[in-house]
Amino acid sequence: MRIPTALAAALALLPLAEGLALAQDRPILAVFDVEAKRVNLRKDVLDGLADHLWTLMGKRGYQGVPRSQLKARLTEAKKQSYQDCYDKSCQIEVGRELAADKTLATQIIRLGPSCKVNLALFDLGRATSEKVGSASGPCDEAGVVRSLEAAVRDLFGEAASPPPEPGGPAPVEAVALPSKEQVRAVERRRALAGPIGQGFGAWRKLLAATLAQGPYLRTAQRRLAALEEARRVALLGMARVPEGEFVMGCSPGDELCFPQESPPHRVWVGEFWIDLTEVTVAAYARCLAAGKCSAPGTGEPCNWKVAGKEQHALGCVDWDQARQYCAWAGKRLPTEAEWEKAARGGTTGATYGPIDDIAWHRENSGEQPHPVGQKQPNALGLHDMLGGVWEWCEDWYAEDYYKDSPPRDPRGPSSGRGRIVKGGAWDFASNHARASNRGEERPEVGNDWNGFRCASDQAPGR
Repeated sequence: MRIPTALAAALALLPLAEGLALAQDRPILAVFDVEAKRVNLRKDVLDGLADHLWTLMGKRGYQGVPRSQLKARLTEAKKQSYQDCYDKSCQIEVGRELAADKTLATQIIRLGPSCKVNLALFDLGRATSEKVGSASGPCDEAGVVRSLEAAVRDLFGEAASPPPEPGGPAPVEAVALPSKEQVRAVERRRALAGPIGQGFGAWRKLLAATLAQGPYLRTAQRRLAALEEARRVALLGMARVPEGEFVMGCSPGDELCFPQESPPHRVWVGEFWIDLTEVTVAAYARCLAAGKCSAPGTGEPCNWKVAGKEQHALGCVDWDQARQYCAWAGKRLPTEAEWEKAARGGTTGATYGPIDDIAWHRENSGEQPHPVGQKQPNALGLHDMLGGVWEWCEDWYAEDYYKDSPPRDPRGPSSGRGRIVKGGAWDFASNHARASNRGEERPEVGNDWNGFRCASDQAPGR
């Protein structure tokens, strides 16, 4: 069966799209629902306006808090609706609880025959209003959409769009209010970067139009659906580790193993999710601002409150602090078995690539830490599983635990003196940066090389 030329070209680009890197370190924004004053707009229209605003802000470099999470947090705060949280103190509290950097409030006010859209961008870190934008226009749906888009441009000091020519078509964005499904589709496309991402919607339309032509097209649709899911998850910062068996402990041919890494043994681990990177200084600061975490260690060589270290893996954090952060984020610490399965990413060797390409260690770090995500990830997209900082696990440590370890979802001994740490660190020799290596640290100790990442039983955003 022949595949249409355009479709063949699209399918050829799929592997390239799968390798695109996502934009990192975008400020996290909580977009509150639209407040309407003296304007008769249906709730579904107001919801659509909020979704459209979420998309417009995403195009300008912001990462949005899923509105389902925002609504859940408002419910916890005993607010009956978004409109109950337009007080500034409420928005600050809720925004910080959601680990947001900024909040955006929107009002539509009828003034005579016109409606004015007001936007207020609030910086939670500084507890100050950062920017405001406004625009006026007709009060019908299309007019409000145009005013909303104009207010966003005013918020960022952008040039206004030229008015449509007499008798000509209106600007594309102002023709009609986009549906929730359209907004979500746009967001998925924008999870990709560059011209390939811009063509993502065309691929989907082409596949949908020609689906009945044969099995090759169905295969392509499945691959595209998998790509959409992978991008959605990557935007939320976690990777799925599928259930299954692997060999835990000293890797075949690894002559650097310590006694506590033996004997190698088969272990079955259920499906879970794990953070793509170690928790950064900036991420932990949001938990502290929310009042859910305690301050880590300070002073040389800790990186807490050190300018320029915001995107470094947090150090000088003890086991309890790591657990507090993960709980605040709706997650938990990984078990040792989960951590090792994730680190291996389906490989069986001591490392998942050439050590200098995948890990910061004493021999290549210049004896100083580096920002997360600079080294090559493993097959699951996980960065710095080796090197960087020693990562806390949930388990107690016992040197001979592998002799009697259960074969299914092991969780370590019931008690002990120290907790498991894995992965090596930037100021340790490269022989420590191996998937099977097992370290021990007293839980109350927070050295500069102690950090962590979180895991979850549930997919992010669900």
